[in-house]
Amino acid sequence: MKKTIITLVILFAVQQIIAQIQTPVKKITPANQPVNTVNQKILNQLASKGSTAAGLPDLEFSAFNVTATLSSGTNVYTLNISCTVKNNGTASILTDDVSVQGFISDLDWIQKSQDVSFTNHFKSACGSILSDVPKRGESLVPGGSKQISYSCFNVTLIKEIKPVYLIGVNLYSNIPEISKDNNKTYISILL
Repeated sequence: MKKTIITLVILFAVQQIIAQIQTPVKKITPANQPVNTVNQKILNQLASKGSTAAGLPDLEFSAFNVTATLSSGTNVYTLNISCTVKNNGTASILTDDVSVQGFISDLDWIQKSQDVSFTNHFKSACGSILSDVPKRGESLVPGGSKQISYSCFNVTLIKEIKPVYLIGVNLYSNIPEISKDNNKTYISILL
């Protein structure tokens, strides 16, 4: 009997020690769980990010030039395009996500229509990505700018219709900006 009592006392003591070591677990039903205020702040910021102009890039051209060099035959040219894209927004954008599109049209049509929608009377004429291949992942920070140059070969141009080169940045992109109204411009091509 002494052995039984000693065994029971030892088991009781071991249970008490184990109970002291384990941390108590509180069960809270999902409906009663407190909201983590840090996570809630993050969710609120994400929800409001797209609805305001704060925290968005704003791309536009701060410099733009086109030169035409007669290549082979009559009215066939090589165009050398250089431009500087500036981020006037309040957030950075990866240069990998910035595309430059080029088009050819004529000055008379642009001045008469006042509609530079790029849907008709425009011929695609080269373009490029703002990122240099070895510098993938580079950011265009607010206030920052980056120059790009590219060439367009075998372009037929007729002097009498006053050709122009239209240039746009991220025209077909879904990346939000403060304003997309300033994403395009044009210049007369001197022949």
